[in-house]
Amino acid sequence: MKIQFRAIALLVFSSFIFSQAQAAEWLVKLSGRVPAAQVQQYLRQSGMNVMRVEDLRFNSWYLVHTATESLTRQEGAAVGKLPGTRWVEPNKRIRPYGNRNFQTAPRSEIAPRDPAFKRVVTGNGPDPMIGKQWMIQDTGLDRVAPQLRGDKRVIVAVIDTGVDYNHPDLNANIWMNPGEAGALANNGIDDDGNGYVDDFMGWDFADNDNLPWDRTSVFGNPGHGTHCAGVIGAQADNGVGIRGVAPNITIMPLRFISEKGEGTTADAVKAMKYAIEMGAWITSNSWGGPEEEGDPDSQILREVFADAAARGRLTVVAAGNDRMDVDRNPMKATPASYNLPNMLTVAASNPRGDLAGFSNYGAKLVHLAAPGTAILSTVTGDRYMNLDGTSMATPVVAGAAALFWSMNPQMKADRVRNAILSTVTPMPSLRGSVLTGGKLNIEALMRESTERVRR
Repeated sequence: MKIQFRAIALLVFSSFIFSQAQAAEWLVKLSGRVPAAQVQQYLRQSGMNVMRVEDLRFNSWYLVHTATESLTRQEGAAVGKLPGTRWVEPNKRIRPYGNRNFQTAPRSEIAPRDPAFKRVVTGNGPDPMIGKQWMIQDTGLDRVAPQLRGDKRVIVAVIDTGVDYNHPDLNANIWMNPGEAGALANNGIDDDGNGYVDDFMGWDFADNDNLPWDRTSVFGNPGHGTHCAGVIGAQADNGVGIRGVAPNITIMPLRFISEKGEGTTADAVKAMKYAIEMGAWITSNSWGGPEEEGDPDSQILREVFADAAARGRLTVVAAGNDRMDVDRNPMKATPASYNLPNMLTVAASNPRGDLAGFSNYGAKLVHLAAPGTAILSTVTGDRYMNLDGTSMATPVVAGAAALFWSMNPQMKADRVRNAILSTVTPMPSLRGSVLTGGKLNIEALMRESTERVRR
């Protein structure tokens, strides 16, 4: 059976920096859906050494795994001749945003293999480390915290290095897939028919299994995703550690960045698609790239963020930590520069309310600043750590969005976004650095919510 699509072949592979690509993998967009086996057969007949072709089940995109050690332009040209080809790009590597100036030293050991999920029982009482969380006072959260904690119905997907789901400050807030949890959790069956077997609490796209555990490593990850999750939704008043911005919401852990400190475009897309389809209201994305001069951004990544917006999700993304003007260098800061509906791009501020020295900025493409220096939060192994970066500022905003949306569950994502942007605290030092010229103000945001209820 032949593929019945007219060849269009709008190729851009010649512009990509192949050193940044995942070895021997291509992302191909066709003009319509066809069986992956058909695509594989065609490519093999054309002379390509193809191991397998994976249907990404998104906008007619396919992932082509070749048997070669590295990508070549000749190979890209061969993929481009596939009938119906609309776009070809390498499956590039993506990294969490780090900060060379403030990066915490990596642990010397590698954490053990993913442990099983277990329920962790904590007590009651004040959070003993809350006095060290300066972002609580800076955002005005302390003035609304006793009354407002969020709603379990609001799900925030942390798309990152995974989450330590057994951490005592996070365990009770981890998402459980209603179609797979309980007695169905490990029965070896895809009970909910979403393509993932036993995904009872999310998925690990890096290792393709059902335990999205945040593994520390010698590559410098002390728990990047776990830290982000704690900023958003660490439990409050459980007598342990800290509190998150929205301590009663639900965290969906999605791992696409491995213990080596990198993921791929394809896995990022899968994670975002999973979050959208499985009911996440908000996605928190503290990662990005590319980093090479003149390297265009990914078409498939842009499409999946656009799909999230079209389907009513709010996406919160980090601006990056290169002290760079995103407006002038949009291709070097993706997805931060996409400027799509329902997207918030976040810079980092310091305790003075100024732009953090490492933070990217942009008067058009970066929307607001939020606390991003010395942010105390959860990390792996039941521990806590101060980290710096727009990676930390991003979950502060994601948590604020979850808190506000909990109070206004019927509100559309664009109105949640607008409420956050319209209630910032103006800062002279941020004028010209972010679109709003201000930093996140949770007190004003929640006052806006209260006024809406009264009206």
